[in-house]
Amino acid sequence: MTLSLTSGWTIGVAIGLFALASLLVSGSVRRLATWRRIGITAAIWVALATLADVFTAGELYSTRLPWSVYLWMVMPIATLLLPALAWRHTTRWRRLSTPLLLCLAVVASGVHLDRWFGYYPTLDSLLNPPPTSSLMSAQRIREASLMASPSSGTVSSGRVSSGRVSSIATPTVSGQLVSFDPPATVSGFPHRPGFAWLPPAWFQANHAPLPVVIFLSGSPGAPDDWLRAIKTTDLGDAWQKTHHGEAPILVFPDSNGSRLNDTECVDGPQGRAETYLTSDVVAAVTTQLSSSTNPAQWAVVGLSEGGTCALHLTLRHSDVFRTFVDLSGDAMPTLGTSTATLTHLYGGDVAAMAAHDPAALLANHRYPDVHGWFETGTGDTRGQQALAQLLPQAVASGMDVGTATRDGGHTFAFWRGATNDMFTWLMQKISR
Repeated sequence: MTLSLTSGWTIGVAIGLFALASLLVSGSVRRLATWRRIGITAAIWVALATLADVFTAGELYSTRLPWSVYLWMVMPIATLLLPALAWRHTTRWRRLSTPLLLCLAVVASGVHLDRWFGYYPTLDSLLNPPPTSSLMSAQRIREASLMASPSSGTVSSGRVSSGRVSSIATPTVSGQLVSFDPPATVSGFPHRPGFAWLPPAWFQANHAPLPVVIFLSGSPGAPDDWLRAIKTTDLGDAWQKTHHGEAPILVFPDSNGSRLNDTECVDGPQGRAETYLTSDVVAAVTTQLSSSTNPAQWAVVGLSEGGTCALHLTLRHSDVFRTFVDLSGDAMPTLGTSTATLTHLYGGDVAAMAAHDPAALLANHRYPDVHGWFETGTGDTRGQQALAQLLPQAVASGMDVGTATRDGGHTFAFWRGATNDMFTWLMQKISR
């Protein structure tokens, strides 16, 4: 059974008690009474949490946080600060125990912060990377299926799909996750390897080319965020099991180059991320994965920065993507301020910056063939502002728009629910 790290009370209570004990022990001073040690510990802990709350104006990633989150956030600092203040009057064994207690406080803090942000939903997602196979092995299975298939003129326990014969008997019951590293042939973009999920239909003999969904993570982030924190492939498997093994190919490329980098999926000083996604990744998917080349069967989905990317990539490249899902994206590509954005994203190119503004694109173009989904948590301040601006503009542009309302902030806990909200809508739009 998989142990949840975001729900239930057992782990939270146990680590909370250990963490409190670590604060008391590390801050204890022989010359002070126990009640004074407890009072000093509590006062420093609360003071640090209050300062953190004030310093961030109560928000992280545009989401209002409860004060208790700050309390757990500053726990490692409090654990380190207390023995330092009382070092001269602390016994030797307490000094030696400080590193161990600090590690314990870091674990306790991390668990409680993860309960809010939901980056690691289970213990398994924390300890084990997503299980993958090689694309070469998947291709061999597919080739074996093609060689063993009946001739194209014979229909044997099969059905006709898009004018081509496809066998119901599949070599795999569930989809397969494979390593997938599109080469940056055109863009030269330095990137991390990604992943692709292949439904059972991909392995069927003579099956029509499948639709494609590109999933983009945020910053900080990595391509496997969609696999570890959201379990997107589970949704793909649930869909294919009720659709005779058919589902889109799900692709998880790298759009930032490193965990902390933020390209906003544009070409600029941080690399030609836009060209990589719209040229290199598309070329690799169509050739290596034998996908559909019809733009109506291609979608791009993103969360946070990735949501901003999904929107502007579709508006600027509707000849590649005709469907997008924007989860908690900004109103436009940004690094926080106009000056930083212009300098570090566009190299001072004002025209390039204006050309990536979704509001201007929606105002100056019609998008009757584009399908878009917007969703932002009710507690996500910046996301709600972007939604209020962009949603009516998208409707006015002639776009087919879907949306949903869900409580939550700028967290993976919200994005898991939002992905469930949009998934059926997305499948129906690109599988027609």
